[in-house]
Amino acid sequence: MINGTNRILIFIILSLGICAGCQGNKVVDAKLTQAKQYMHSRPDSALQIIASLKPEDISRRSTRAKYALLYSQALDKNEIDLTSDSLIRPAVDYYRNHGRNIDKAKAWYYLARIYDNQGDLDNAIKSYIEAERFMVGTRARRLLAMLYANIGNLYTMQYSFEEALFMYDKALEVYRPLQTVNEAYVLQAKASTQSILEQYDEALETLAQAEKVALEHSDTTCLLNIAQSTAATIMEMDDNLSSAKEAKSVIFSVSREYNRGNIPDDMLPLLSDCYYELNQIDSAKYYALKALDHAEDDQDYRSLGIYAMLAKIYETETDYNAANEYLHRRILLTDSLDERDKLNLVQDLEQKYHTKQVQQSYKRLRNQHIAISIFASLVIIILGGVAWIIHRRRKEQRDEYLGFADLIKSDHLSLQKKYAELELQFENLHGRKDEKSRRLFAALDNRLQSLQKILELASTYEGNADVFYEKVRKHLKIEGNKSGKALDDLFDITNLYYNDIIIYLQAHYPKLNQDDLALCCMICLGFSPQQTRLIFNHTNSYSIYTKRSKLRSKLGLTDTDNLEDFFTKCIKILEKQL
Repeated sequence: MINGTNRILIFIILSLGICAGCQGNKVVDAKLTQAKQYMHSRPDSALQIIASLKPEDISRRSTRAKYALLYSQALDKNEIDLTSDSLIRPAVDYYRNHGRNIDKAKAWYYLARIYDNQGDLDNAIKSYIEAERFMVGTRARRLLAMLYANIGNLYTMQYSFEEALFMYDKALEVYRPLQTVNEAYVLQAKASTQSILEQYDEALETLAQAEKVALEHSDTTCLLNIAQSTAATIMEMDDNLSSAKEAKSVIFSVSREYNRGNIPDDMLPLLSDCYYELNQIDSAKYYALKALDHAEDDQDYRSLGIYAMLAKIYETETDYNAANEYLHRRILLTDSLDERDKLNLVQDLEQKYHTKQVQQSYKRLRNQHIAISIFASLVIIILGGVAWIIHRRRKEQRDEYLGFADLIKSDHLSLQKKYAELELQFENLHGRKDEKSRRLFAALDNRLQSLQKILELASTYEGNADVFYEKVRKHLKIEGNKSGKALDDLFDITNLYYNDIIIYLQAHYPKLNQDDLALCCMICLGFSPQQTRLIFNHTNSYSIYTKRSKLRSKLGLTDTDNLEDFFTKCIKILEKQL
């Protein structure tokens, strides 16, 4: 039994323990308060103060929640990305039922940031919506601003550019009164989106506004980014000498003014493109190779554009081996990136976000007028990368069809003569045509008419490359569907001409597929690589060389061996066997 003296002793011990705990909590609270004061002006100091605390010294649950929230905020402010929710979870769990709405909003916001870093866009958007719900009625303008920006970022990553543009507009609507440099970053993000949507005049106007804001705050990083977007937009508007000169001038001017004359790495591919349009091939190759040096350690979609540019440059120099090498590297990287995208791909935004909860959330977002400040460097990089990819892809496809039309102009007559020569040769050799030969020559005649149609489209839409591209694309699709088996008799005719050479090849080279054998037929019949490209509608200038290279490999030949000589020898062997 505890006597009176022991009770007093126990009470004193407990009291001392409680006082010690309170004293410890006061020290922690004081440091957390100091860190909170530094959070916006000196985030590195705030992080240093919080990191000096020991979690095991924090006894109260409310203080642990405050510590978790401020620590997560400090890491985010210092651009240190968390990918685990173990730090923020105590704050989320506590503020779910306790604390002020602003604390609840922050807890959900930083949980969303972690999901965003993980690539879990579904849970990220749900957490952002929860955070927004608690921000209503608070003064958390800066936090709401970052929330808007990150939702826009998610739209951008899903290529939902109209929705992203809406978010940036809402941000700017309430952001301007704050008069900080972050307005320029939002303006640039908006301009990049407008450029992707081919709203080029609007994009240049928005970039001019962004430049004005950045100049007011002397933000050289922002000014360099704006210049890059401006140059890219100028090139996208018109691919001509004037645009290339203007874009090149923008790049060099801003580099001299704000980067000590050094061209930023992100601008190198664009500068190479400018020189290529100006037909200054050596300079184009120099900057493309320089860009590749900086990109190879961290290959991404930007490298695809660099490989495509180098392939075009080397083709212009008639160095087809080098051109094919970069084309091959581009194909391998595309396959690698496609596989990565399959692993990280999130379900379609329409399926994910157009739920009742999201609809209600964005209705609230549309009705609010709250200021935004944003650290948008990541968004700008993403938008710049996307704009570059879309620009390069569209330009490559358009140039491909224009080049194909030029090839038709130069080789159409020679192809007609080859047809006539082949038909006459067949009649002299075999007399009256049989059914298979009639079908083959009818198919070749149809192909001539198809090529003539492309020439007519080129003449009709001269000066309007985009419309020409669309017309040719539709025409080739129709022709492909209409004549998928039009050349089925090609093998039989070639066997008839050249003593069953296709049967011979199938027996001795089992790796040859139908496409390989069709190319063998064209070589045996005496069609040149360019004529073969026309017959099979290979609009890509590299494709015929790639196919010939693969065929050479399957036949056991080296890169220096001549395919035509090989087939001539095969034909002679078969003649001797008769």
